[in-house]
Amino acid sequence: KGEEKKAKKTEAEEAELLLAQLKDQLESYEDAGPLMDCVVFRDDGGTWRAVLDVAAVGNLTAAVPLAPFAAEGGTGELGFGSAVTYCVQVYEDGDVLSIVTDAGSHGTHVAGIAAAHFPDDGASVSRSDGVAPGAQILALKIGDGRLGSAETGTGLIRGLIAAKKYGCDVINLSYGEPSWQFQSGRVADTFDDAVHRWGMAVLVAAGNDGPALSTLGCPGSLSAPITVGAFLSGDMMVDQYSTLAPTEGEAPLADSSYYFTSRGPTPDGAMPDLCAPGGAIAPIPRHSLQGKAQYHGTSMASPNAAGVAACVLSALAAQGIKCSPVELRRGLVNSARPVDVLDPFAQGAGIISAAAAVDYILAHKGKPGQDISMD
Repeated sequence: KGEEKKAKKTEAEEAELLLAQLKDQLESYEDAGPLMDCVVFRDDGGTWRAVLDVAAVGNLTAAVPLAPFAAEGGTGELGFGSAVTYCVQVYEDGDVLSIVTDAGSHGTHVAGIAAAHFPDDGASVSRSDGVAPGAQILALKIGDGRLGSAETGTGLIRGLIAAKKYGCDVINLSYGEPSWQFQSGRVADTFDDAVHRWGMAVLVAAGNDGPALSTLGCPGSLSAPITVGAFLSGDMMVDQYSTLAPTEGEAPLADSSYYFTSRGPTPDGAMPDLCAPGGAIAPIPRHSLQGKAQYHGTSMASPNAAGVAACVLSALAAQGIKCSPVELRRGLVNSARPVDVLDPFAQGAGIISAAAAVDYILAHKGKPGQDISMD
């Protein structure tokens, strides 16, 4: 019995030692993920192509060569059941291959608000469509996956230059950072160029740092873009947030602003220009394993306003009328209507209206000063 007891004690000690060693290995273990072979080459036509071993099995025979997205619009899907869509970009004469994926669901949701279209719903206008379902979407990724999808000044500038290259009419930017040096630096200069020299209307989110005053971020604090705050209607309160609807005889719920929407004035006097609905149910990527989701923020308000801007430009173009970014801004701001619960530091001129903006621009087209910027 003594020997048996001693053997069990030794076995338990060895098991504890093994467990401690395994815990040490687990703490120091770093999973780099699957290793995928990648080959980049230039075809006979001079187009760069990349072949990826998405299954990570060391066999490229079944892989389909992809050209950079701008060349052919080709995409692939990463393996292991991830459902992550990717495209490729080639830099530095083939020395660098960039595998581009979503860093999250934010960009897809934003694009869906602006211009999603669901033709399979069987209706000419689907309830799931975005504000401007006839618009074309150019997706430009400025979020750096190495920085948690945060944008950089270089990324912003490259994005604006690419938008110019492809002839964009309206740009939405649902990004922002705190600001302290207003109207200075290369980023501010490039936004000025985008609007006043390159002829693109730029709409940006005010930020989600409210309700305190002077929380407006950059680029919302710049003078060139149209800065959009987050509007919250009484109907949205009921449908999206389960607020009790007023009973018969009670006053309707008052339209207002989301508490979080960033507010002016900045030290140099900047405020949001107008506001748009700041909550929406919109598409999100397949890898999220959901078809849609409800998000709220000024990131949702800005693409709503961008969709309205696209509709305004489309309505004017149908009548053979060209509208500069300055005219568009003046029309959108001057035709916005005040909100029930006034908060000009958050709402600017008020809630955006496509029909009212078109009427305003048509009524004032050709008058002196309509195309003069007051930055």
